[in-house]
Amino acid sequence: MSTKGFLSTLKPLDAQRLQKSVKATVQNSGRLTFAMDAVKDMELSEDKSIIILAAEDGNLGAVISHKGDPEAFALKKCGAYFYVSFKNYLQQAGVDYKNQRVVYDITELDETYKGRTLYKFERRLLPKNAKDDSDDETADRQESEETPSAAPEGTSTPSEEAGATTIAKKEPSATEGVPAANCGNPRPATESDATPRPENGMTEDAAR
Repeated sequence: MSTKGFLSTLKPLDAQRLQKSVKATVQNSGRLTFAMDAVKDMELSEDKSIIILAAEDGNLGAVISHKGDPEAFALKKCGAYFYVSFKNYLQQAGVDYKNQRVVYDITELDETYKGRTLYKFERRLLPKNAKDDSDDETADRQESEETPSAAPEGTSTPSEEAGATTIAKKEPSATEGVPAANCGNPRPATESDATPRPENGMTEDAAR
């Protein structure tokens, strides 16, 4: 009886796809912010949303969907970055994102969900330092400044007085001049981010 040769059992690996590893980072506000390389590789845009699936081990799965999908998280843009509001999930899952760095390594899988490319978000929990808190506070301030607020008492807006030709000058903020890209901008990868995961698959905290 003939047996198959070794070569006939092999199939080429998609080297370009398998060598990619992009990141998303949880900010102090609970936003899940996608790094620039993730935005590019996942082709994120304002007319899309993202469906996220949770695994019991803390990892996530995700597929890209259209804007307005009721099953998906809305993608919000800040500067060159995109993020989703993720605080409620993190709190429900018991993830202490305020006192530790939560980083997801994103890889494209050779699988689909509802006919769409499936991405795996592998979670890592890392120690948090003062630099992380500073970056998060800057991002939070900038997001709040982008949110329209009510006009100060005693001033008029164009909609209130159709004939008004001047608007009260905005006082410069402490963060004025800071590039918008810092809003939700994940801290650049450091040596600590590159720390290999334990072979048993547990996070650093669990391994200890």
